[in-house]
Amino acid sequence: MIPLKIYKGLWDAIAEKVGTFNNVFCVSDESEMQDRIDQLSDQEYLLVAVIPSSNMTALDLDTVSEIDNCVLYVLQKTDPSTMTPDEILDQRSHLQWLMTEIKFMMLMLAGDTVNYNDFTLLMKKLTDGKIHTDPEYNYLGCTGWSISFDIKSNEFYPNQ
Repeated sequence: MIPLKIYKGLWDAIAEKVGTFNNVFCVSDESEMQDRIDQLSDQEYLLVAVIPSSNMTALDLDTVSEIDNCVLYVLQKTDPSTMTPDEILDQRSHLQWLMTEIKFMMLMLAGDTVNYNDFTLLMKKLTDGKIHTDPEYNYLGCTGWSISFDIKSNEFYPNQ
Protein backbone atom coordinates (compact mmCIF):
# COMPACT_ATOMS: atom_id res chain seq x y z
CA MET A 1 0.00 0.00 0.00
CA ILE A 2 1.09 3.57 -0.64
CA PRO A 3 2.34 5.37 2.51
CA LEU A 4 -0.33 8.00 3.18
CA LYS A 5 1.97 10.82 4.23
CA ILE A 6 3.97 10.46 1.01
CA TYR A 7 0.74 10.31 -1.02
CA LYS A 8 -0.63 13.48 0.61
CA GLY A 9 2.76 15.20 0.27
CA LEU A 10 2.81 14.44 -3.46
CA TRP A 11 -0.50 16.22 -4.03
CA ASP A 12 0.49 19.13 -1.78
CA ALA A 13 3.66 19.59 -3.85
CA ILE A 14 1.82 19.35 -7.17
CA ALA A 15 -0.90 21.77 -5.99
CA GLU A 16 1.76 24.25 -4.94
CA LYS A 17 3.36 24.09 -8.39
CA VAL A 18 0.01 24.60 -10.14
CA GLY A 19 -0.68 27.46 -7.75
CA THR A 20 -4.47 27.70 -8.08
CA PHE A 21 -5.75 25.48 -5.29
CA ASN A 22 -7.11 26.89 -2.05
CA ASN A 23 -7.28 23.44 -0.46
CA VAL A 24 -5.72 19.99 -0.79
CA PHE A 25 -7.51 17.15 0.96
CA CYS A 26 -6.79 13.48 1.40
CA VAL A 27 -10.05 11.72 2.29
CA SER A 28 -11.18 8.18 2.84
CA ASP A 29 -14.64 8.38 1.31
CA GLU A 30 -17.39 10.57 -0.15
CA SER A 31 -18.85 11.39 3.26
CA GLU A 32 -15.56 12.82 4.50
CA MET A 33 -15.16 14.67 1.22
CA GLN A 34 -18.63 16.22 1.60
CA ASP A 35 -17.80 17.34 5.15
CA ARG A 36 -14.68 19.12 3.89
CA ILE A 37 -16.48 20.74 0.94
CA ASP A 38 -19.27 22.00 3.20
CA GLN A 39 -16.64 24.05 5.07
CA LEU A 40 -15.53 25.88 1.91
CA SER A 41 -16.64 29.18 0.43
CA ASP A 42 -18.21 29.41 -3.02
CA GLN A 43 -15.68 29.48 -5.92
CA GLU A 44 -12.83 27.87 -3.96
CA TYR A 45 -10.60 25.45 -5.87
CA LEU A 46 -9.75 22.10 -4.34
CA LEU A 47 -7.62 19.12 -5.09
CA VAL A 48 -8.94 15.96 -3.43
CA ALA A 49 -7.00 12.71 -3.27
CA VAL A 50 -9.04 9.72 -2.16
CA ILE A 51 -7.00 7.34 -0.01
CA PRO A 52 -6.24 4.48 -2.40
CA SER A 53 -7.77 1.06 -2.09
CA SER A 54 -5.39 -1.81 -2.67
CA ASN A 55 -5.46 -5.25 -4.24
CA MET A 56 -2.84 -7.77 -3.23
CA THR A 57 -2.11 -11.17 -4.68
CA ALA A 58 0.46 -13.50 -3.22
CA LEU A 59 1.03 -17.19 -3.63
CA ASP A 60 3.97 -16.88 -1.24
CA LEU A 61 6.41 -14.23 0.00
CA ASP A 62 8.30 -14.29 -3.29
CA THR A 63 5.27 -13.51 -5.47
CA VAL A 64 3.67 -10.58 -3.68
CA SER A 65 1.98 -8.13 -6.02
CA GLU A 66 0.07 -5.08 -4.84
CA ILE A 67 -1.76 -2.49 -6.91
CA ASP A 68 -3.37 0.61 -5.41
CA ASN A 69 -6.45 2.07 -7.13
CA CYS A 70 -6.20 5.88 -6.98
CA VAL A 71 -8.77 8.62 -7.60
CA LEU A 72 -8.02 12.34 -7.72
CA TYR A 73 -10.45 15.26 -8.11
CA VAL A 74 -9.84 18.80 -9.37
CA LEU A 75 -12.92 20.76 -8.34
CA GLN A 76 -14.35 24.21 -7.85
CA LYS A 77 -17.18 24.77 -5.41
CA THR A 78 -19.98 26.39 -7.38
CA ASP A 79 -23.72 26.58 -7.81
CA PRO A 80 -24.43 25.95 -11.50
CA SER A 81 -27.95 27.38 -11.13
CA THR A 82 -26.36 30.85 -10.79
CA MET A 83 -24.24 30.47 -13.95
CA THR A 84 -24.95 30.87 -17.64
CA PRO A 85 -24.08 28.02 -20.02
CA ASP A 86 -21.08 30.03 -21.25
CA GLU A 87 -19.84 30.56 -17.69
CA ILE A 88 -20.18 26.83 -17.00
CA LEU A 89 -18.20 26.05 -20.16
CA ASP A 90 -15.50 28.55 -19.19
CA GLN A 91 -15.29 26.99 -15.73
CA ARG A 92 -15.07 23.47 -17.16
CA SER A 93 -12.36 24.56 -19.60
CA HIS A 94 -10.26 26.14 -16.87
CA LEU A 95 -10.61 23.10 -14.60
CA GLN A 96 -9.78 20.83 -17.55
CA TRP A 97 -6.57 22.80 -18.05
CA LEU A 98 -5.71 22.38 -14.34
CA MET A 99 -6.28 18.62 -14.53
CA THR A 100 -4.14 18.44 -17.67
CA GLU A 101 -1.34 20.24 -15.81
CA ILE A 102 -1.56 17.70 -12.98
CA LYS A 103 -1.46 14.74 -15.37
CA PHE A 104 1.55 16.29 -17.10
CA MET A 105 3.34 16.69 -13.74
CA MET A 106 2.56 13.08 -12.84
CA LEU A 107 4.11 11.89 -16.11
CA MET A 108 7.10 14.20 -15.67
CA LEU A 109 7.74 12.69 -12.23
CA ALA A 110 7.34 9.18 -13.66
CA GLY A 111 9.94 9.93 -16.34
CA ASP A 112 12.38 11.81 -14.11
CA THR A 113 15.76 10.07 -14.27
CA VAL A 114 17.70 12.73 -12.36
CA ASN A 115 15.87 13.17 -9.06
CA TYR A 116 15.56 10.28 -6.67
CA ASN A 117 12.87 11.06 -4.10
CA ASP A 118 9.62 9.64 -2.76
CA PHE A 119 7.49 11.41 -5.39
CA THR A 120 9.50 10.24 -8.40
CA LEU A 121 9.68 6.72 -6.97
CA LEU A 122 5.91 6.68 -6.49
CA MET A 123 5.02 8.00 -9.95
CA LYS A 124 7.45 5.57 -11.61
CA LYS A 125 5.06 2.88 -10.36
CA LEU A 126 2.12 4.16 -12.48
CA THR A 127 0.78 1.10 -14.24
CA ASP A 128 1.45 1.49 -17.95
CA GLY A 129 0.97 5.27 -17.64
CA LYS A 130 -2.81 4.80 -17.96
CA ILE A 131 -4.89 7.61 -16.51
CA HIS A 132 -8.68 7.71 -16.99
CA THR A 133 -10.42 11.13 -16.87
CA ASP A 134 -14.10 11.87 -16.15
CA PRO A 135 -16.04 15.15 -15.97
CA GLU A 136 -17.75 15.91 -12.66
CA TYR A 137 -20.83 18.15 -12.78
CA ASN A 138 -22.44 19.43 -9.59
CA TYR A 139 -20.74 16.66 -7.64
CA LEU A 140 -21.10 17.37 -3.90
CA GLY A 141 -21.66 21.03 -4.78
CA CYS A 142 -18.65 21.22 -7.09
CA THR A 143 -17.79 21.03 -10.75
CA GLY A 144 -14.57 19.72 -12.24
CA TRP A 145 -12.76 16.58 -13.28
CA SER A 146 -11.61 13.31 -11.76
CA ILE A 147 -8.89 10.92 -12.77
CA SER A 148 -8.36 7.31 -11.83
CA PHE A 149 -5.14 5.38 -12.16
CA ASP A 150 -3.28 2.46 -10.63
CA ILE A 151 0.07 2.40 -8.88
CA LYS A 152 2.11 -0.74 -8.27
CA SER A 153 2.97 -0.22 -4.63
CA ASN A 154 4.81 -3.47 -3.95
CA GLU A 155 8.53 -2.85 -3.58
CA PHE A 156 7.83 0.78 -2.67
CA TYR A 157 9.41 1.19 0.76
CA PRO A 158 10.83 4.70 1.08
CA ASN A 159 11.99 6.28 4.32
CA GLN A 160 8.84 6.85 6.31
